[in-house]
Amino acid sequence: MPNDFSGDIPSLPMEQRTRKRTDELCAIQQWCLERMAQLEREGNSAASRCLKREHLEVLRQPDSHRTLWMRIEYDPED
Repeated sequence: MPNDFSGDIPSLPMEQRTRKRTDELCAIQQWCLERMAQLEREGNSAASRCLKREHLEVLRQPDSHRTLWMRIEYDPED
């Protein structure tokens, strides 16, 4: 899953911000489902179950209003 978030979400109007965050949650949901299927095909059902438990909330129904959003600023020099 690419990490290409530009950091411009706070400056967007509320409707666009909600749509962008919902799209991000749906992308995470899709990645989780694909990864769980891959793990199952590889015979690693324990890892698939762990992934499901970890991301159960987003797998049930992505809700951008109930999801905690954090901005993490990473400085590779630290």
